[in-house]
Amino acid sequence: MFLAASFQRFVSGQHSITKRIAPEKGNWGHERGWKYCSANKWAIGFRLKVEADAARADDTAMNAMELVCANTKKEKYEFIKEIEGHWGNWGSYSYCPQIGDFLSSVRFKIEPPQGAGIGAQDDTAANDVEFICSKSYATIISTNGEKWGNWKAFVSCPHGSAICGFSLIWEDNQAGIDDTAANGALFNCCSYVSQNASYAPQFFPPKPVLSQKQL
Repeated sequence: MFLAASFQRFVSGQHSITKRIAPEKGNWGHERGWKYCSANKWAIGFRLKVEADAARADDTAMNAMELVCANTKKEKYEFIKEIEGHWGNWGSYSYCPQIGDFLSSVRFKIEPPQGAGIGAQDDTAANDVEFICSKSYATIISTNGEKWGNWKAFVSCPHGSAICGFSLIWEDNQAGIDDTAANGALFNCCSYVSQNASYAPQFFPPKPVLSQKQL
């Protein structure tokens, strides 16, 4: 099914998907719909919506993520997000520093389950995210991530590709029971090598014009 979806995106002229990467996530929720950068654009930055420490109330931490897409010249920006939770505030945008520099590796800060039943602690799952850029190798961080949990391992796109779409892992509102909201995300990587490759046209000398005697 994934191969068929990848082929469909290729033949439709949007992107050539090279790999789906799945950073370690929280224990709750499920994959939502996919959002993609437009054709010939890849993710160059992001921001998070995060609920700050609510003291004695139910904490959820990460509630949404928005990616910023652009072309290889860092032009024609667009902004994509799939779902937005009720809690928290948006932070500022963080960007890869160079032109032709795209998000290519990612990891989440995940709080493990805090127990179940009476007296259990509050669960938050995803608290923060970091990306590594493809050209500068800069690590870019959010401006408003929360404090709970531990950083997991980075997962990376294949060489010559970068993040072009994502699907948030989301737990729906639990109606008064412990909420976690965003638990992580899946990402699709798309090739950008052909966009940066220099084009050297082949030279073919003109055919000689034959005289009447040679015909």
